[in-house]
Amino acid sequence: MFGNIYGHPREGSTYAIFSALARNSYCICDVGAHIGVYTYLAACSSDPKKSSIFSFEPFGDLSAVIKRNVVLNDLQNVLVLDVAVGEKVGRADLYIPESEEYSSLEKEWVEEQRSRARFSVNVCSLDEYLGSDDLPVSDLVKIDVEQYESQVLKGMRKLILDHHPDIIIEFLGKSRRSGLIDKALADWDYNVYYITNEIQKMNADDGRYEHPFYNFLFTKRDVEDLDSIVPLNVSKQ
Repeated sequence: MFGNIYGHPREGSTYAIFSALARNSYCICDVGAHIGVYTYLAACSSDPKKSSIFSFEPFGDLSAVIKRNVVLNDLQNVLVLDVAVGEKVGRADLYIPESEEYSSLEKEWVEEQRSRARFSVNVCSLDEYLGSDDLPVSDLVKIDVEQYESQVLKGMRKLILDHHPDIIIEFLGKSRRSGLIDKALADWDYNVYYITNEIQKMNADDGRYEHPFYNFLFTKRDVEDLDSIVPLNVSKQ
């Protein structure tokens, strides 16, 4: 449906890692789903009889695309939610730039991209949304929210500390300097990997960051375990 996505020059490696992790995941959250590529990958890779997929996209034009693809492809284990994800439940302004893929709750970021519209949207936190007894514990989370990552992570602190889900997260611009990698390593006891055309383990935040690779993996998996799962080379440095 999305063509040869694994050959994408920026996201291809991340798509491959996400698909590999999704195969053995039971509750997958796509936060900042855009048109639903990761949602679709999750649905295709995981066991539809055992897994649940939650696709969070607050911009109605984009969530409508995901919903249409869910119906067309009969993805019965996918739930699309027209809601943003942040630190706590409430409402916030979603800013839409000329390029809709950079929509964000982070006003300063979108103004740099020439904001053209603003909508008030509902916001939930993953701890609140997944806190219901009848919902499974999330074991794989993808976060792509254009410099709003810190708020999303604050809103899933309990999930992180209690269950340590695998997290694939994009850091753009100033968010790369937010200290969240050191926090993941020191406070949350994660292993952190930088995703390029391979997967590079980081023992500290050494500033590693090169265009066009902006994605990182937070996981409890060590190099050997990860290397046995994903279709890319995993290096210790």
